[in-house]
Amino acid sequence: MTKRPGTRAVALALTLALAATGAAYAQQNRFDYDEDAVRALRYAAWEAGTLFGSAASPYGLADLGLTAARIQAFAAGQGLSDEARAALDAVLGIPRPEAEAGSDGFLARLGAGAALEAYPRLYDSGDPGTPWSWAERLPLLSIPIELGARRAEGAIDPGAPAPTGALYARIIVDLREDHNALDGTVTPANVSNWIESADYIDYTFPHEAFIAGEYGALSASFGRDRLRWGPGSALTLSEEPDYYDYLDAALTTRRFSYRYAWISIDPSLRPSELDALDGGAFESVKNLFLHRLEFLPFDRVAVAIVEGLMLGGVEPDLAYANPFLILHNRFPWNTTAYDGIGGNDFVPAATVVSLELRVNPWRYAELYGTLAMNQLQSSYEIERYGAAAIPNAYAWQAGFEAAYPLFGGWLRAGFEYVYTNPWMYIRENRFNSFTWRRRLTSNIGGADQLADAYLGYRYGPDAMAWSGTIGWDAPGRLRGKASLEYALKGEQGLDTAYATGQAAAALKTPTGTPERIAAIGLEAYWKPRPWLELGCGLVLTSVGDYGHVAGAAAAALDARVSIAVSYR
Repeated sequence: MTKRPGTRAVALALTLALAATGAAYAQQNRFDYDEDAVRALRYAAWEAGTLFGSAASPYGLADLGLTAARIQAFAAGQGLSDEARAALDAVLGIPRPEAEAGSDGFLARLGAGAALEAYPRLYDSGDPGTPWSWAERLPLLSIPIELGARRAEGAIDPGAPAPTGALYARIIVDLREDHNALDGTVTPANVSNWIESADYIDYTFPHEAFIAGEYGALSASFGRDRLRWGPGSALTLSEEPDYYDYLDAALTTRRFSYRYAWISIDPSLRPSELDALDGGAFESVKNLFLHRLEFLPFDRVAVAIVEGLMLGGVEPDLAYANPFLILHNRFPWNTTAYDGIGGNDFVPAATVVSLELRVNPWRYAELYGTLAMNQLQSSYEIERYGAAAIPNAYAWQAGFEAAYPLFGGWLRAGFEYVYTNPWMYIRENRFNSFTWRRRLTSNIGGADQLADAYLGYRYGPDAMAWSGTIGWDAPGRLRGKASLEYALKGEQGLDTAYATGQAAAALKTPTGTPERIAAIGLEAYWKPRPWLELGCGLVLTSVGDYGHVAGAAAAALDARVSIAVSYR
């Protein structure tokens, strides 16, 4: 990239600062989708005419190393911007572990973190809900505990031997006002993360606790962490839930990756949901099994297919742990009456399939799209079984992201459209619907004791949404963005009862009187030091036909300010 003389010094200073963030990446072997190292490498990959290896996170060192290798191959014949070279150098400098090549390394580290955060409502006319989920809110105090044992053969460098193995464990113990945070509409009820009373310091548990191992192209992990499978607003497995309890395994190569996950979901039921099961005999369990095949046939094109099975009410047998089965064939089609009562219509399972496409059509950009479905009647089924009364359930997205190197960072822009069918994620009962739940003990009178989220798109079923963002990002230093979103949200949701029949099958998005949601947001985060981050945000939300009542309206202006310090 060509720079004017007057900006070269500023750009060089910021570039060197970005390269210095390699120290922060060091000693990790687990990276989230939007972590600094991953974002920087993703931008550099687009510039080099390739893609980040996978759209499923968290990532291991193999994911970063293989993407870095493709970028280096490009850089050998063509020039990269200073920003991309700094990102590449920072990632290539991640040691495995902090040890001399050919030696063993051991990591044992105890950290500490603290944050003060406030999110006041500056104006409202009704309550359209908070723009920041409870999962995003910072804990008042956190204590990360990390252990690692690795055999090092060199740094992440395509010219150096790959490490023979790595084992890593992390738990972050949080002190947060989690149990006092929800009111009757499952909306955070306090305006800061400050513990309001010592009486509330009685329920603290980690949202992150796992062990992960890597051996060349193979990796596996077990525990509790945030997962995300898919680009943009992931439709199949998103970061909307606060965390997942899971077991997964992966194979990662230059042109192909495979990933398997077993996710356990809290099976707690409300009385009304228990009544909907018609008194059938069942176990109080809910599990989701997923596997994902992703191909990178060309540097600029990635294709992925995901298949999954939600199984509730029965304990899974050993066959479900086989990552190579076609999960759809494990659906208990002919065994729905588990208690032997002929009239019991309790259905414990449901399938999900999604197809993803990512393309780097030119330098600095990525186009992506996803088609997901958890119910689709083929013409054969309709003709052979008369299944026209079973409603389809599907969703799709199309999006665009771009990052252009500028002033030591990247100028970012993106656009996305998402459509979800009225029955997407909704199945016959809570045990096989594609929703997540956790139990908490709220001290607010009349509060719901169960917190819910969709496994996929945050608006859930029956929605159409357009969104756009523009901003600037220097990973590890400074980032900011402006966003605009408009959505139509129909009346189908978490509490919608599944139905069959011609009327149910004929429903179109959006149903009933849809809410018309518009939001304008500004956010910025600055790290003046590696251990200090300052953040702020402002979101104006307006909802027409609020509560699906024609003519009703609600609006709110919400702010967010935070200061966080951490030592690891």
